[in-house]
Amino acid sequence: MTAKKLHHGTLNALFLPHVLRFNADHCAEKMLRLAQTLGLANAAALPETFSKLCAELGLPSRLRDMGVTREDLEPLAERALKDHCTPTNPRRLDLEACQRLYREAW
Repeated sequence: MTAKKLHHGTLNALFLPHVLRFNADHCAEKMLRLAQTLGLANAAALPETFSKLCAELGLPSRLRDMGVTREDLEPLAERALKDHCTPTNPRRLDLEACQRLYREAW
């Protein structure tokens, strides 16, 4: 994989809807509080709300829009699994889950 300069904040925004869906059943109370704070009817509306916000801001919605290729996904998923923040995710992440999140975001 050729080194790519990917902006951390943009990646956070891009992945947020996917991660919210992935974690929904494991932090339902927190997601409901967030939804209520944003004036949403329910937590299920969160992923689409953030997707729309990113679109309004002109942020990319897919990893491929940032120059990430399919070949890049496997090593990126492996690196994400080893990240020091991964153990704090509300839902346990394994390599398969990381790969799935990357495929969904691609």
